[in-house]
Amino acid sequence: MNNEQGRSISNARQIEVEACAWIGATRWEYAFQEDLTAFREWISRSPQHRQEIKRLSALWSDLNIMTELAVPVKTTRKW
Repeated sequence: MNNEQGRSISNARQIEVEACAWIGATRWEYAFQEDLTAFREWISRSPQHRQEIKRLSALWSDLNIMTELAVPVKTTRKW
């Protein structure tokens, strides 16, 4: 791996870490306006930021569905 590839991987990982932090911070019901403003600024800095947020948001949604499916369905017996 050359130095350029190493930096690219490192940068992609940093973007992923930042995106995860933003998803956690902005999923709160009552996120602070300052946080939302900073999030919008972060997103606007790079197309990679927007792409990573979309990727992780989709993953988050998929995981929520899997969590819901894992909960046993309550049944009522009519005997």
